[in-house]
Amino acid sequence: MRNVVNNPRLIMLLAVLLLFGGCVGSSPNEDSSLKQGSGFKTLGSVTWLLSYDEALKKAKAENRDMIMYVGASSWCIYCQKMDKEVFSDKVIAGLIQDKYVPVVIDIDKRSNLKILQKYNIPGHPAFFIVNGEEKVLRTRIGYTKRDSFEEFLRGRGPSKASSSQVSKVFKVK
Repeated sequence: MRNVVNNPRLIMLLAVLLLFGGCVGSSPNEDSSLKQGSGFKTLGSVTWLLSYDEALKKAKAENRDMIMYVGASSWCIYCQKMDKEVFSDKVIAGLIQDKYVPVVIDIDKRSNLKILQKYNIPGHPAFFIVNGEEKVLRTRIGYTKRDSFEEFLRGRGPSKASSSQVSKVFKVK
């Protein structure tokens, strides 16, 4: 017992587990608003593609911009809040489905690492409006209330970063 108390690494590990352990218990799969199928995931009332490449192909073919949602619905509290409070709204869902090709990028999936590096994602949830040439047009970082998110989708109001900051920070590699 004495070795446990005198081991700072073990104490730090226990502190981290206690601090973040609450996030593990709430699984989005327990939420009836979350459905997943082959190649897509429904969050709130929005059906998101799971493949960046498929979304990009579709955006080019339909001459529409993509909305890229970068997050971790399984443990990110603010991602879960967006799913339940913003994407459940019928107006928001309609705007996303009608105006954009929606794609969700799960930060916990190793297969998405190249995309995360390509767009230099600074945090989550993060939202990018990207055209068919993969140019970032607008971005929002962090939880955004419903009305502000609607303005973002409609192309009104500022991004969380100015256009010069967006071009520096979110430079596509």
